[in-house]
Amino acid sequence: MPFCWPPAQTRRSTKLQGVEKVWNVMPSRRKQGSRERAFRAKVWVEVGGRRAVDEDGANLLEQIAITGSLTESARALQMSYRKAWGVVRLMNKCWPAALVKTRSGGRFGGGMRLTKLGQHVLRTYRDLQAELEHLLDTAGKNAMTELDG
Repeated sequence: MPFCWPPAQTRRSTKLQGVEKVWNVMPSRRKQGSRERAFRAKVWVEVGGRRAVDEDGANLLEQIAITGSLTESARALQMSYRKAWGVVRLMNKCWPAALVKTRSGGRFGGGMRLTKLGQHVLRTYRDLQAELEHLLDTAGKNAMTELDG
């Protein structure tokens, strides 16, 4: 049996605009020494077995939408320009169409903007995160109530 990470029970698959997406939900680590009890998870989207959007990518897409500049976006996220450009390039390769379009410099300077697909992917990713957070909060409260009572 081939090694598969993450385990199958954490994988969720959906179809979005004709491309199969695999939504991975993995528990995140709790900080050592923390007494807070809560459920946490990380979400990312895979397309064709490759990570197409994760937290860093979503944050970068949001900053690009706000600033219109990869340099400013990377600076705001305390990310190197090279890493930011690599994240954008990988996201653009994974999807059937680009999530981010570049504009060449010139009289008004260059820049970046999200395409319609990029806006849709970002919105869908953030909605999924919010739903998952709500689910985990509800499950956590129920579990803690049972443990405490």
